Amino acid sequence: MPDKQERTTRKVGAWIPPELYDNLREMGYFGRPDQGEVNQTDTIVEGLKLLLEKVSGSSSSQGGAQLDDVKETVGDLREMGELRTQVGALMARNEELLKFNQKLEGELDQAHRDKEVVQNLYDNYMRQMQTLIQQKAIEAPGAKKWWQIWK
Repeated sequence: MPDKQERTTRKVGAWIPPELYDNLREMGYFGRPDQGEVNQTDTIVEGLKLLLEKVSGSSSSQGGAQLDDVKETVGDLREMGELRTQVGALMARNEELLKFNQKLEGELDQAHRDKEVVQNLYDNYMRQMQTLIQQKAIEAPGAKKWWQIWK
């Protein structure tokens, strides 16, 4: 397995308006190097270099205000990316908790049904016991039953 080498470049991607793409393509940019045109990577690198030159050139005349603005914007974008990551994690956690809550609600409903079944069983048992007690109370104490007459 080859040793992992550290890259000396970073990958970037961008969505640009179709008109801008078509104009650059007509000028020979975003083309094929084998046909003498400049490829997309070189075009983007040159554009970013021009942006840095513009910012650093104007920052020397304006005391670095624009460079500070650019740095602040980049910092804000980085912070927004971190916040989006946190929001994504929180939304995933929220989904997990909602599923867990639904499961607990189902178990609670089952517990209520089980409680009603046990309560009905208890009520029926108590009715039977009460009926037996009433039957014993109706009979006269000490009276002989017809099958006990030979005693």
